[in-house]
Amino acid sequence: MVGVPHSNGCRACLERRVKCDESQPQCQRCMARGYRCPGYQKALIYYIATPSTYRKQRGPYPYPARCKDHRRHPNQEMKPNSRPLLPHTSIDETLNPSLNGNAFEMQQKEIFFRFVDAKFAGLYYSWSTRVDVTWMDFVRRHSVSTPNALIWSVRCLSMFYIGWIHKDRDKVASSRSMYGRGLQTLSHALQSPTAVKSDATLAAAIMLSIYEMLDGTGPQSWLTHSSGISTLLRLRGPNVHKYGFGRTQLISCRGFLVADALIRAEPCFLAEAEWRSMLQGTIIEERKSGRGSWLGDLVENAFIEIAACPGLLARTRSMVAESRDTGVPQRELLVIEIIRHLERLKELHDQLDLLVHGPVQNAHFQDRLELVGPIPAKIANTLARSSLRGARIAIALLEQLLVLVQPNCSRWPAHVKPTSRFAYAWSASAVVSATRMLGLRTLGCKDKSDDSVEADQACVLDWPDTMALSMGMLALNPRSIDIAQYL
Repeated sequence: MVGVPHSNGCRACLERRVKCDESQPQCQRCMARGYRCPGYQKALIYYIATPSTYRKQRGPYPYPARCKDHRRHPNQEMKPNSRPLLPHTSIDETLNPSLNGNAFEMQQKEIFFRFVDAKFAGLYYSWSTRVDVTWMDFVRRHSVSTPNALIWSVRCLSMFYIGWIHKDRDKVASSRSMYGRGLQTLSHALQSPTAVKSDATLAAAIMLSIYEMLDGTGPQSWLTHSSGISTLLRLRGPNVHKYGFGRTQLISCRGFLVADALIRAEPCFLAEAEWRSMLQGTIIEERKSGRGSWLGDLVENAFIEIAACPGLLARTRSMVAESRDTGVPQRELLVIEIIRHLERLKELHDQLDLLVHGPVQNAHFQDRLELVGPIPAKIANTLARSSLRGARIAIALLEQLLVLVQPNCSRWPAHVKPTSRFAYAWSASAVVSATRMLGLRTLGCKDKSDDSVEADQACVLDWPDTMALSMGMLALNPRSIDIAQYL
């Protein structure tokens, strides 16, 4: 842009900063000094200014400093090295400097949505119509002003998905760098008293945990994240996760929390009275809001019982490790609790089995809304089968625990005695890493044929969804050693 002097004097008087008599055709002051008057034509003074430089300007004036060569003669050429450098900005950046950043964020979100839709279809669509805010809704409504931890967690998953689709190891390496940035920003957020309980912080922790499952540094490295997520959930309290996005986050990670507790042989906090009561309350609320269904109720009730399995395993382990002559009251109390959960799980198992293998299944789900409610018919069968599998593994585990705690089967009720239909190719269960059980490895860890690598990549990206739908019970390896040796 240009600036024009306001004085009507000649150019020489303007430079000398004296009052010109404005005589025509020449100024009398110039003639008195013996100089030729340069005339009254005004020279143009150039300013370097764009909308972005306005914001960067720190001085009291609205424009940057003048060009140093503004006093040059009109016919004198400016030297190339002295010309002012204009910023390389496009017209979009001039009108809206954040336009490119917004476009980039929109692309990242779109890739993230495709990642969720492709690799977490079972988990996402089983609950997307039954919660107030889905993951896509939560990510979509956040912009570049979102906390950095959430931004980097979305970016690392999106970049990893692109690298996996195109088999591009460079993009996978870039996703690892973004994952590192996400860990740093999450660490800063956890140090803030206000941010530590926010939805964005918990969401970032969950997504970074998923990334560690897909491209982890070790077979059990994701357990570090799940332990931190458990701490955040307990810090927030159960009431926060009864409604809104808090409930969505709990549903997304609860299967992994049960798997974490099984692997560590520690009780799961979701079996505590206040969390159990909250989970039971959500079933009632779903019914009131019209989102309830028979299948949904069965899955929720089955998870409530399954959440107690890690605690029962830990107590059995402690009892067996300490002494075989543990006090009778303590042993009998544990037997009563195992039988109570076993009875309830067998009842729920039979109802789920009726949905999967009974006369009402597959295509019939579409015509029986009272069975599936708002759950899509294509996902209902997957959800029912996965939940049935988780319940079956849990029943087999509890039966084995019952054998260890009280070997005298004659004292058991007839309806809880071990039956052949819950028998696997294992006499008892042992807790191992889920990634080790499924034979998973990260992208490119071993050099094999393209077909083999592609199959392994599919397994890497699919196992978290399978683990979540089984309510974490796939953390038990049905082909492992005797549980007595483990205990």
